Amino acid sequence: MSIVFFEDMPERIKLFKKKITHVQIAKTIKECITKLKEEDCSILFLGMNNYKNGKVVEWIIDKEPVIRQVIFYSYNVFSERQTSIKILQKFKYKTEYVELNKLIERLEDFKS
Repeated sequence: MSIVFFEDMPERIKLFKKKITHVQIAKTIKECITKLKEEDCSILFLGMNNYKNGKVVEWIIDKEPVIRQVIFYSYNVFSERQTSIKILQKFKYKTEYVELNKLIERLEDFKS
């Protein structure tokens, strides 16, 4: 099972790869969906803008891939993220929101 970060900011990508060496990075909607099609996912981290997250969430609801947990992260909580969390929970996906600073502190927990 893979760990996928949907992120396009080079600084964050570098940090995630440093903390979790086997992480898969998806920089675009297409890359993220391709990774979710190719392999079951233990954790999907969604940390981009609402439009991009929304497109990935729509695809997840439509195709129902195996994803053990979806973690939304940002410095801010946006209403659309909250909506995406509620929608995925309706479809029985384990979801949570983590403030970016706290996620960075917890990245070591996701190594295995």
